[in-house]
Parts: sequence; structure tokens; C-alpha cells
Amino acid sequence: MAVLVVVDQGVGVAYKWLRGEALERNPYKENQKLAFMAEKINTDVVIVGASDASHHYISKMIEDSIGMSVYNCGQDGCFFIYQNCAINLMIERYSPKVIIWEMMEDCLSGDITSNHEYQSINLLYPYYSNDYCHKVINEKDKYQRYRMLSMMYRNNSYLRRYIFSLIKSKSSNDSAGYEPLFSAVDNYPSMLIEKDIHQDINENKVKMLTKTIENCRNKGVKLVLASSPGFTDGTVFSSLQFKKLEEVAADYQLPFIEYYKRQDLFRDSTLFKDVSHLNDKGARVWMSYFIPELKGTL
Repeated sequence: MAVLVVVDQGVGVAYKWLRGEALERNPYKENQKLAFMAEKINTDVVIVGASDASHHYISKMIEDSIGMSVYNCGQDGCFFIYQNCAINLMIERYSPKVIIWEMMEDCLSGDITSNHEYQSINLLYPYYSNDYCHKVINEKDKYQRYRMLSMMYRNNSYLRRYIFSLIKSKSSNDSAGYEPLFSAVDNYPSMLIEKDIHQDINENKVKMLTKTIENCRNKGVKLVLASSPGFTDGTVFSSLQFKKLEEVAADYQLPFIEYYKRQDLFRDSTLFKDVSHLNDKGARVWMSYFIPELKGTL
């Protein structure tokens, strides 16, 4: 057992070294976004969210317009709980001037420990020592705190990421984290999606959101909430969870830039890669509306 503990801790040290080397040599690799956000980022503006953030917010357009450095830390498939953790992990080390947080319309509904939410929580395991991440990770199940004693368990999913970052060609910072999507000619969504409306609000998620808002405020970070276009019928915006999101924003006097107020402008299917994501052309159209509103809040 003693030998196993020593080996386990040694593996933890090795993984930490690998992460540092990968960040030093290839900091702008897409699979390094969380580590970059937690350990290196120093831009004035940070964009946070899931795929709607990574594919919809063109960092360089925002940067050129507002005269502040911008980096897009949006992570595909990493939802509300992950985003809260990532923000709190970042501001423990560094406080940007502005965080643009892309909110999914139904982010305040659903079970906090669902597979949908927790499928990306393992990406946070190397940062278990962070108080905020620690509490969230332990909520996965009653045995999680015991698994997390092992450094091998914490870092199990990262070896390939670190190795790829070390051996692959160095990624440039030309896009500053923005990941454009391109549609094949005549391959656009054919009809508006009608989203299911779940008329429920998870109060634990609401508490999580308000806690993150308060932590940002205490760190002097200006938080701007946003909801970007999807090829949908817009009915979700009348749901209880979206109204609650608007209510929280109003209570804390946060800017909330919502596309649903201009839904008719995004009925052109050629602006979309699929029903959930804008293509690069659509992202540029979205930026033409988003940036003036953002500038009005700064």
C-alpha cells in the first residue's frame, strides 16, 4: 500500500509536469482550453460557454471593436456546471475585466447530477484542490471523494491530450480561441427546430449561478450574459427557466444580450451549420448585432 501511494503521487507529479510543458509549448491547442484558462490566460475579456460560445463569438472582431484583448474559452459539450467551475477556477488566479458568458436557454433546468451535465466534469479533476471544483466534483456520487484521493484517477483522461499537445505542430493564436464552422453548399437546416420546454427550475442551479455572479463581483469582474441564435421556433424563450435567467440578470443588474429579441433576423438557414450552431457566415452576422450592444455595456 505504501509503494502504491508513492507511485500514485509520483504519477501526479509527472502529470503536472506534462501539463506545464504542454501549456508552455502549445498553449493555444483546442484541447488545452481549460488548462489555459486556469493557468495562463491574461486577456482583458474572456468568453465562456459550450459550443455556442466556441463557434459563435469571433474574438478578433470583438477585440478590434472594443480595443481590449479577447480570448474565447468556449468548450464544446461542456455545460452549465462545468462553466461555473471554470469561471471560479480562473478568477482564483486571474480576474479579467470582462467575462462574456454564453447561456443556454434551459441551463437552469434539469438534474444537477445528470449525465448531460456531468459528462465533462472529469475535465476538472486535475483541479480538485480548487474549493469550488472540489465541492462540485464530490456531488457526482457518495464514493467520488475517495476516488479523488488517487492522482492517477484525477488525471486518467489527460495523458493523450498532453502528449498530442507536445508532439503536434504548434497552434497559432490567430483566431484567439474562436472555432469557425463551415457549411457545405446547399447543406443547411431545412426546418426550424421546436425545442421541448421543460417548465421546471432547479434551485441548486440558480444558487450556483448567483454564487458565481457574486464571486465575479467580489473580484471586480464585469459579467455580461448572452444568448446567441439557434435555428429554433423561439418558444423556449417563454419558458419558466428562461424567465428565471432574465430575472437573475435583472436582480444583479447584469447586461443580458439576447438574440430572441431579433429572432426574425435569424430565419435564414444559410447562416447555420445545423439547428443549434451558426456557421462562420452566421457568426459574423451575429457579431454585427452583438458587438454594438456589448460596447454599450462597457
